[in-house]
Amino acid sequence: MSLAKKIRKFKKAFRTRKAEESAPSEKVLSKNSRFFVREAYKAVRTNLIFSLTEVGGKVILVTSSGASEGKSTSCLNLAITFADMGAKVCVVDCDLRKPNIARLCEEKGTPGLSNVLVNLNQLSQVIRKSKFNENLDLIFSGEIPPNPAELLASTKIEEIFNELAQSYDYVFVDTPPVNIATDASLLAAISSGVLMVVRQGQTAKDELDEAITQLEFVKAKIIGVLLNDIKPNAKKKSRYARGNYYNTYYYGYSRNLEEGK
Repeated sequence: MSLAKKIRKFKKAFRTRKAEESAPSEKVLSKNSRFFVREAYKAVRTNLIFSLTEVGGKVILVTSSGASEGKSTSCLNLAITFADMGAKVCVVDCDLRKPNIARLCEEKGTPGLSNVLVNLNQLSQVIRKSKFNENLDLIFSGEIPPNPAELLASTKIEEIFNELAQSYDYVFVDTPPVNIATDASLLAAISSGVLMVVRQGQTAKDELDEAITQLEFVKAKIIGVLLNDIKPNAKKKSRYARGNYYNTYYYGYSRNLEEGK
């Protein structure tokens, strides 16, 4: 690729990234969201309900193999979809490295989970009512700590999620990507199931396989793979191709999932 093409590609990616950051709330489900996007999330909701049959509150871990694959957006939108059906739902941002939930909600992310983990706040003090749905509560990440893995490996985190599972029907947990940090693997043991988010044209099959292998090693219950950013009838692109909108969502789980399909 020539230098001029590389520069154009970089500028396009930069503009796309800035556009995504400038209007985060446009990614969040609302009555103005496209019909097929709302219906796709409802389809995933149905699959998740039938995948989690135990009695009591369910803790659903939402993660990905790498960065910028849409896990935070998917986590929040799925929570909204569950709240829409009348379930009592809470979203917890457990990404103590590069949190996104507060940004998507256009709110300040402190105090939050990290403040509870170091005993600066009580859990009840960091739970916020969502502006998206009266049945949805939010717990942001809080102050970014120097030792996120150690905090998430503490017994305190298990106590927090046990308490949340008693108060909510569903708890959705946003975590860092599996191949970047160990946090998702640490939290998998206290979850009801793990949902992997992949992005068409970005997630490589070998990276997805590596992430699933890591989760299976810690005996995580993988309940599905959500493939987003599908462009209908689009020609196959390289793994680095990126879109600036969310079109179609596919839910399923297979170790033979092919990239971009």
